[in-house]
Amino acid sequence: MRVFLYIWMIVQLVLLVTGGVWAFIDRKSEKRKKTPLILMAIGSFMLAISFLVLQPMMNK
Repeated sequence: MRVFLYIWMIVQLVLLVTGGVWAFIDRKSEKRKKTPLILMAIGSFMLAISFLVLQPMMNK
């Protein structure tokens, strides 16, 4: 279960960083893309799940 939790945290970190960098690079574009915001939203949702569900399961 710990390996799953570590993989989960690595994936959410990659999503958050990738979305943030992409949004920073794309900020001066005429037509902004919604994909970086979606990536950051998914990463944030995964972060919330890890703290609300996965961490309490690991403490049992």
